[in-house]
Amino acid sequence: MKQRNRSVCRLTSILVVAIGLFSRILLPLGSPTPYGYVFDFYHEGVIKYWVTGRLPVAADCWQCYHPPFFYVLGVPFYAFGSLFPFKFAALRGLSVLPLICGMLIVWLTTKLLHIFQIRGISYLCALGVIVSVPCLFISSYGIEGDILVSLLLVFVLVALVKYFSANSPGNITLSSLIGVFCGGAAATKYNGLIGLATTGMAMGILLVFTLLQPVRAYFGDPRTFRRDQGSKFSLSTPWRCSAARIIRDGIIVLVLAFGLGGWKYVENYKTFKQPMFANGTASQGLSLNLSSLF
Repeated sequence: MKQRNRSVCRLTSILVVAIGLFSRILLPLGSPTPYGYVFDFYHEGVIKYWVTGRLPVAADCWQCYHPPFFYVLGVPFYAFGSLFPFKFAALRGLSVLPLICGMLIVWLTTKLLHIFQIRGISYLCALGVIVSVPCLFISSYGIEGDILVSLLLVFVLVALVKYFSANSPGNITLSSLIGVFCGGAAATKYNGLIGLATTGMAMGILLVFTLLQPVRAYFGDPRTFRRDQGSKFSLSTPWRCSAARIIRDGIIVLVLAFGLGGWKYVENYKTFKQPMFANGTASQGLSLNLSSLF
């Protein structure tokens, strides 16, 4: 009976994913524009990079103030589409990038469901929500940086969950991946810094709880700390090493993230005297005016 339920669940999952993929393929048929269901012209930055061979700057187009990772990643898709003779072929080729990002988000989210051991009807319901959520569905055919940022942040989330679910924290490979994905998100849009902020808070909380273990052991909690004979607690315990590893991993994340995405913010500060510069009214949302809070 259990085997039959697993087979039914597996077949239903395949059907849900197939419907989601088919519906996304149909999206271009009703699109009002060749660049998808967006009104922020991110494709202009890709075209500028393709034509000039240099990274776009804020003065080149309305959306060109963003960090350039989306433009860099989009050029090969635009170039491939330009090989075909039909109208808007290059833009149609570029639209494959958000479609791939959307499918990868669904796949990674199913990985998270498996990590949390969500199965059966709960898994099917969660999968249905992931496939059908309107924002992700529409963004699967929208040439914009938000879908790429979403993918990179989901990568960060998966790596963080694996990092914290390990038997002992301090995995250099996972911390390096977290740093790379945080840097990629920050190099795509300013809101990609959420990944680095979330990682910092999560590792900070883990570090605090780790450093508090001797205190808990001192007050007699045998579940969290191993005491040495003749002393209240020992500085040479595994918890001390774990704290050092957490600090090391935090430094790895910060160095990699800043190395990959920090240069744009430094350049903005040198040019515009602020790390997050934006064209037009978007600049108001990025300016920190403490007087408006009171």
